[in-house]
Amino acid sequence: MIGGGTHMDAWSGRRVSAALAMAGGLLALVGNALAPRFNGDDVANYQKIADSTRYAVAGVIVLAAVLLVSAAFAGINRFGLGEVRTEISYFASFAVSAGAAIAVLQTGVALYGYKQQARAFDGANAQNVVSAFWATNALDHLSSAMFAAWTIVLLGLAPALIGAAQLRAGVHGRLGLGGVIGGAVCLVVGVASLLTVDQSTYDVPFVVGSVIVTIWLIVTGVLLWRLPRQQITA
Repeated sequence: MIGGGTHMDAWSGRRVSAALAMAGGLLALVGNALAPRFNGDDVANYQKIADSTRYAVAGVIVLAAVLLVSAAFAGINRFGLGEVRTEISYFASFAVSAGAAIAVLQTGVALYGYKQQARAFDGANAQNVVSAFWATNALDHLSSAMFAAWTIVLLGLAPALIGAAQLRAGVHGRLGLGGVIGGAVCLVVGVASLLTVDQSTYDVPFVVGSVIVTIWLIVTGVLLWRLPRQQITA
């Protein structure tokens, strides 16, 4: 028998986690749709990024989505599995923490360092243009590598593990399969991106995997929100 305080804490935790999941999922969909894809040569891409307001707006939305989604993952892992918390949950907690840290750092690098250096390259004179190009290119590669890394951990391992924990706990029927499948796709895409020169090859698989994860997250949030207080367990 659980006490009133624990009961209220569990119920509040699920409601907050549900709200974060729905808000973060919707923001992620918007950020994913708004983010520009530059698939030309490096010089043209850097010039476009330097002048792109859309790139900056999408970056801010993605940063907000990362924070909300990470908090939602942590909340679902803590409050959304009923009384069953196994070793899968503990591995998921590590994946969420590590993935969120990498994602926030990468988004900051892309929003400020990469974009500002692209502007420096776009405005460089003949004497400085070569060094400005290679500095921009280095930040481009760093940002791409970090993006692939948090795709592996935050969009791949975390939802796959939480989805597996949902299935093991028997909550929400077979909904956990969405997290497992979407996470597996993102995991493969992230690893492949780290091993491929042209990461744009994986734009479509990334969109497919990330959308599956996002829909799974939103639906999980809706179901958690609709659970009556009597069904909450610590």
